[in-house]
Parts: sequence; C-alpha cells; structure tokens
Amino acid sequence: MLDYTHVENLSAADVERLKAVYEPLTRAVRELVDATIRTEVDADEVAAATAEIDSATSRLRAKQRDQSFGIQFGSDGDSMPWGNAPLGRVHAEARVTHTEGFKTYVVGHLGDDTGVTVEAEGVFIEPRWARD
Repeated sequence: MLDYTHVENLSAADVERLKAVYEPLTRAVRELVDATIRTEVDADEVAAATAEIDSATSRLRAKQRDQSFGIQFGSDGDSMPWGNAPLGRVHAEARVTHTEGFKTYVVGHLGDDTGVTVEAEGVFIEPRWARD
C-alpha cells in the first residue's frame, strides 16, 4: 500500500533543495534500468558494471530509512516524487473520448519533461446497481 506522509516544517525551498540532490540520482537509476534492459555488452562488461552497481548500492544503504519512502509532501503541499526511482517525476493526463450507454471510453498517458512514456485506453462500465 502507498504511504502518504506530510513532512512538517519542510518548506517549498527545502523540497526544491532536496529535489536538486535526489532527482539526478533517480534519473540515473531510470537510465540504468533502461540500459540494463537493452544492453548487449559482453559478460566481462556486465560483471564490471554489476560490481560498480553493488558498490554504489552499499554506499547509499550506509544511511537509509527503515520503511519505504512512499509519497511525501512538504508543509506547503509540494510533493517529493523521488520516492519511486523507476517512475520519477511524471504527470498523468486522461480524457473521456465518448460514452455509449453505461460505458465510458477514456484515453490517457503518463509522461515527463521529455514526452509521453506510456499511453493507455480504457473502458469504464457503470455498475448495474448504479444505473437506476
């Protein structure tokens, strides 16, 4: 389950300062995931990269939270989105395309500053009990 936390006494400036520190790390992790999926380097390169990643993980785990970061907000309501490194700072947009009786059709996407990451279409069906 997602953990939503309101961090007291953390101003918008504090959130921006923390974002400047952690956002490059989350971007690097997303790039690493992409490179991991698409790489075709030889076994020696994979072994060397694995050792470097293990070393970096150990350094980052030297001081960490006991629980997941979840979704946290500063005192001004500013979100701290770097708690989900693979996802990072994304935005979602969706709209209803049309309705046919009790079915509502929607399209949407997730994206970031570089563009759309994933697109989706869906059908929402109004429950029978709610149609009367």
